[in-house]
Amino acid sequence: MARLEQPMVAPSFFRSSPNLGEVDAKIQDFKHQIDLIQGEIRRLEEYKNTRLLTVSKLPPEVLSMVFESLALEATPHSYYTCDAYKHLLPATQVCRPWRQVALDSPRIWGCIFGFASPRIVELFLERAKSAPLYLVAPGYYSNEKTLLAVLNHLDRLKEINLGCKPEWVKRIISEPTPQLEVITLKNASQSSPDALQFLADAFPVLQHLSLTGYTLQTRRTASLTNLRSLIIKSDRHGGNSSRTDTVELFTMLNDLALLSSLTLIDALAPLGGPVSPLSVDLPSLRHLSIQDNDISNLGMVSCIIAPLIKTIQLIHSGRADAEIATPIIAAIYSKLPNVHHSHSAFMLHATQYSDSHAHVRMWVGRTIQERESDTAFFDLRVSGTGDLQTEGAVLTLCPSNDLPPILHIHSDVESFNDDSLDTQRERILPKTS
Repeated sequence: MARLEQPMVAPSFFRSSPNLGEVDAKIQDFKHQIDLIQGEIRRLEEYKNTRLLTVSKLPPEVLSMVFESLALEATPHSYYTCDAYKHLLPATQVCRPWRQVALDSPRIWGCIFGFASPRIVELFLERAKSAPLYLVAPGYYSNEKTLLAVLNHLDRLKEINLGCKPEWVKRIISEPTPQLEVITLKNASQSSPDALQFLADAFPVLQHLSLTGYTLQTRRTASLTNLRSLIIKSDRHGGNSSRTDTVELFTMLNDLALLSSLTLIDALAPLGGPVSPLSVDLPSLRHLSIQDNDISNLGMVSCIIAPLIKTIQLIHSGRADAEIATPIIAAIYSKLPNVHHSHSAFMLHATQYSDSHAHVRMWVGRTIQERESDTAFFDLRVSGTGDLQTEGAVLTLCPSNDLPPILHIHSDVESFNDDSLDTQRERILPKTS
């Protein structure tokens, strides 16, 4: 390509003292040449993008899948509109064929971010045509006009991940949503809303439900029978009034035969007394996790019949009375199967600040070397009174297995002497001949 060695405007042009019109004509002539050059550059770039680059040889259906992946990769935690579609939109502007593939792929436009501008949302809804929609707005700064625009298409929504005020949630759960598979709701209000009551038969394919800051109406659950996973978390506002009744919830679980994963985090109201015998049959349950400051709620695990269970995680986040905690821990351990080739590890953590706890884990079918990098079958952490009575109960009750457990003791207490703890240690550690 020839390089410009001489100025494009000859010196003689200026020596002739050109008038205003002649200078403007020269400027327009150069602008026209620039337009021609830019047009040729675009032709060369298009040729390179569509003929020479390896990615240009992708079949349209594969390229459409790439675009769909980019659409779903946009970070759901960003509160800035400019970040919402930063991956997808530039990719669709590489060349005309790519843009056409994008426009011919309605599914890639179905992911709507609640903090995007109404103009962008309107464009995506138009390009999505009749494809399923995904509403992603987990933050508390969603554009209400955007939410309204999307909720006008509830019959097309496949997933909702929404942090908003309860009035928006009430609309979602009170209208039929025949395609909705995933609901993740976070309460954006400081008040304790009424328990969520899902419209009967309005969610025929709902499989995953996650609630943060909401309680669940447990007496009408006809719409939840297809659930595979259920997560209920407290937002710690409103005290016990914002928590679900424990017995009612566990009774309701009997209706969820397909449930495979259950997570309850500070979500249960205190039991407040003895509980009538209760049996909860969960034939599909594989993963169970309960975190609660009331150890009695952890004891509800002993009511569950789950033949396919793979992991149990129990975390006591409060302070337990040894008299109450000991029989509860015994009831939990009594439900553990006698698993061959299992390994147990116990950790007693004692501090001078009354936040002592005991931690027990059990691995199944794993060698000692493998267990630290694998999820434990059983994982229980219990906080006690600070005098180690409750922790001692945890250490004394050992899950049945054919291999001796391992005990770790960690303490920052300067002087420590407790004969009862020594006795308990003897019951745990393997006796030497």
